[in-house]
Amino acid sequence: MPTIFETITQNLPKPTEEQQKQLKALEQPETKQVPAKEMSVKDVVMRWQKNPTPEDTAFLLQKMKPTINSAMTSYAPGHQKDLAVKAANLTLAALKSYDPEKGTDPSTYVFHGLKRLNRFANRRQNIIPISEQASMEYRFLQQARQEFIDTFDREPSDMELADRTGYSLKKVNKILDGNKVTSETSTINPETNNSTFFQSDITEQDFFEYVYKSVSPVDQKIMEWSTGAHGKPALSNQEIAKQLHITPAAVSQRRAKILDKLSEVRGLV
Repeated sequence: MPTIFETITQNLPKPTEEQQKQLKALEQPETKQVPAKEMSVKDVVMRWQKNPTPEDTAFLLQKMKPTINSAMTSYAPGHQKDLAVKAANLTLAALKSYDPEKGTDPSTYVFHGLKRLNRFANRRQNIIPISEQASMEYRFLQQARQEFIDTFDREPSDMELADRTGYSLKKVNKILDGNKVTSETSTINPETNNSTFFQSDITEQDFFEYVYKSVSPVDQKIMEWSTGAHGKPALSNQEIAKQLHITPAAVSQRRAKILDKLSEVRGLV
């Protein structure tokens, strides 16, 4: 004969599927991400390879800083500033391919991966002298271009650049044609008082990827959808807002902060 407890429980209504999920979740222990500072560098690398969060990225770059500095001294002396972005991207690329099963220390593996800095430093020996006046005109043109993009969310035509800067169309074309280098670092020659621009292998994609790895997943989506990067479709602010379930104003604010980060990183070189 069943007990009173058994009789009652047998006649209770069965829990719904949602209730069963909630009960199952309560039974599982709460899992929180262990702070990187409490883990070994190797363990953080392994976690980062599976789920590259901005926090772990920043932690690993900080931990690899002595290795990066040492590699800079060995492979690219005198280029600690203008190759900083390239060095960070090479470091992250090395960590992505790092195999802990082989027993190599992460810093040793990264140092080996940074040997490519020597090639980039050698290419910077190709110096292109440009007058200070020309460099100022180019910077003014680029500033006008960025302001146009921020306002209209697209690249301006040469005619629109001419209208915005007050330059003739011929002068705009001349400035753009005269500054077709991959990336530039400006210094002042103390003897001629002219700017000198160094041709390098640092591209806009390098800047993009560096900032992309340092922002939140939401901002990463905004970067991809704003530019069509990584094979994603290029969307308007309104479309991005709809995808992320936030307001277009919030998208604009986040984009502005991303652009500030990109400008800050470009200022390193």
